Amino acid sequence: EGPGSLLEERGKVMKVGERGDGRIYQRGARWWIEYWVRGKQFRETGGKTEKEAGKKLKTRMKEIYGGRFIGPNEEKMTVDQLLA
Repeated sequence: EGPGSLLEERGKVMKVGERGDGRIYQRGARWWIEYWVRGKQFRETGGKTEKEAGKKLKTRMKEIYGGRFIGPNEEKMTVDQLLA
């Protein structure tokens, strides 16, 4: 199994890529993305299709390598939370 191959583990389908590229996997009907930033693991829904998840993971990787990554929880902050 090389980069870009599919791996099935305990009923979950996962896309295997190069180390440091994050990964895409399916749980139930949803596709998820997983990636690491400065030693911290992040997992978030990627979408309903593998293609949507791939686009979201690619966006995250660009944010990380471009120094613009703030994290999924921080993106969801409201103005009230920021002012508190």
